[in-house]
Amino acid sequence: MPSIYDQIKGKIEELGGATGPAGVGSVNTTGGTEIKIKYKAHPGFRVHHVIPYLIGESPDPTSTSSPPAQVKRLLAYQYIGPNPPTSPKGWRCFKVDDIDSLLPSPGPRPTDPPELDPDRQNCVTTW
Repeated sequence: MPSIYDQIKGKIEELGGATGPAGVGSVNTTGGTEIKIKYKAHPGFRVHHVIPYLIGESPDPTSTSSPPAQVKRLLAYQYIGPNPPTSPKGWRCFKVDDIDSLLPSPGPRPTDPPELDPDRQNCVTTW
């Protein structure tokens, strides 16, 4: 079975996304196929329904090495889930290592999902 990272990368590319310019991840400015993720939260887990837009890596702010270690991250638009973000509305950044699994049957895709502006909504520095 492919890794969670590779599964999400595939969902981003299903609807016209492509491998990123650095060849590390994938990007789709209009959003990939909607997914339902089980995400580690303390305590326990939370379930989020999201549209994945960008997956790749960014420096770990807690890293003590030089250069800093990289963390795999997902930038997604959450449309169902606990504690929806408010600024900017719906955008969430997830550490891929904290995604426990992709679950079946995500909720219906919003009719007008936002378009990604990588200069504004971006927690992923290399893709």
